[in-house]
Amino acid sequence: LLIIPVSWLEAPGTLAVTSVPQPQAQHASKPTIAPSSNNTLIHLRRMTGELRPSTKPWLPAPRQPCWVWLQPAAAGSRDPAAIPHNRESHEARNSQGLWGHKAARLCPATFAGETPEGNYVYVEVKEGADNDGEKVKQVKAKPGIVLDWYEGLLVLDSLMRSEKALQECAWLKALKDTFDREKSQRNISASLYLTRKLMNTAVTGPKFFTREGRLAAHRRSPLKEDWPLENDDPPPGWYKVQGLLEYLPPWEAFVHEKCGL
Repeated sequence: LLIIPVSWLEAPGTLAVTSVPQPQAQHASKPTIAPSSNNTLIHLRRMTGELRPSTKPWLPAPRQPCWVWLQPAAAGSRDPAAIPHNRESHEARNSQGLWGHKAARLCPATFAGETPEGNYVYVEVKEGADNDGEKVKQVKAKPGIVLDWYEGLLVLDSLMRSEKALQECAWLKALKDTFDREKSQRNISASLYLTRKLMNTAVTGPKFFTREGRLAAHRRSPLKEDWPLENDDPPPGWYKVQGLLEYLPPWEAFVHEKCGL
């Protein structure tokens, strides 16, 4: 039998640093934020036009809270599901245990919007305070590494259950007060979220080829309701699966050392 974990991490011990392509020099200026309030849609302008509300069903409305995956010690985005680009990188990360919370951190953010072509989104994250107070940084990211606020709480809940993670993970310690406050105000239920949000959605990595040959990134829905016929021969490079032994939701898979390997 083949165990197929459903997760962000197709190879959690082999995380790759992914950089977001920067605009060309003549387009290097960052989007500007027009004056706004929490009840007003902000306008982040680019050469191609304004940001729009996202068409992705798991992403929040503009100005709503969310989470974004970032590098452990920097404000740049990082895809925790990206696999290494070569064997050496894979072995180096395995030997250093660079998977899960050691290779990516979850950061609270405010959703700004989606670029017109739909390939990227912008979120706002707060940087450390200085003499002028907290500063807001705009982060450009792939839609798949931005999480719904409730789903981010489920990731934190899974991590908080590990005493080792709490002891060694600085960014997790920094979010403990936020998590405790949210937990005191709401019921954080994995089964409820799974039933309402993921029953018809597959959560995988940044590159997943469907049986039709279509490339999907991170999430795809709705799922197929039909099954291949018993006597159908799989195409070259594909294999039949007899059954699934266990299902791991993405927040549990993130903290599982062997997920995807």
